[in-house]
Amino acid sequence: MAKLNFGDIIALAKQGYKPADIKELMALDIPESPEAPETTEPPAEVPADPEVSDDTATPAKATGQPVEDTKDAEIEALRAKVSELQKTNQTTDQSGNTPDPQKDLDDIVRSFM
Repeated sequence: MAKLNFGDIIALAKQGYKPADIKELMALDIPESPEAPETTEPPAEVPADPEVSDDTATPAKATGQPVEDTKDAEIEALRAKVSELQKTNQTTDQSGNTPDPQKDLDDIVRSFM
């Protein structure tokens, strides 16, 4: 007999089933079918690192540097860029308060009157 666990009940509730419907489903005696054979095929062979395979040329192979060194260099370059952008954001006005040139002009004209 297949029983509904808590995760199954939550999934049914998210799909719009009402508590009465879920209780009916729990009351049903559904035997597990031995007819359905389980397929236990071994997974297809996947290369350990999909980015680096023998048949493709990578920048690291072209330059002769190890892959880890190029990744570290990229990480350091990105960290430097993030640091630069953070400094730029710290010094810019983020308030959205821009001075109105018309108001300044009006103040100047009023001062002469």
